[in-house]
Amino acid sequence: LKGQVAELQAKLDECSANAAEVGIAKLAAIILKQDLSKPDTFTVEARPFKSGIDKQNRLLVETHHVFRLFDLTYLALTIENRDPTQTWVLERAELSVQGSGTSSDIKVLGVEQELNAIPSGATSKVVVSFRMPALAEGQRFELRLFEKNGARHFKVGDLKP
Repeated sequence: LKGQVAELQAKLDECSANAAEVGIAKLAAIILKQDLSKPDTFTVEARPFKSGIDKQNRLLVETHHVFRLFDLTYLALTIENRDPTQTWVLERAELSVQGSGTSSDIKVLGVEQELNAIPSGATSKVVVSFRMPALAEGQRFELRLFEKNGARHFKVGDLKP
């Protein structure tokens, strides 16, 4: 059993060590699938995204940057757990379009976190990836973060892409 555990740990370590290279290869595969005759296919944008700092349920959430690559959008933010007694664990993130009398959900494609569990007083970087739909004039999007097995949820609205 110890031999199997050591072998599995070695394979896991190898996977972790190769993660960046695998990511680069996957990005190259995405580029290969693109239509090279359309320059907007390769639009890459990174810009500061300051919606301000918001505090709710002993969490301090600050949006920092939005990155656009191909047809994907990545929202980078930090979450600080200000609860002196509880660790905060993200269960899921949800996005929706608000405004112009309508509301619709945006599918979250992934959430990457610096820390899977944010202890008291700690801050974690989080990146939420999604496809940003075309927005009509006056529409904004809203981000909701849900705590796993808890009620300390967070909502920030009126975000402009």
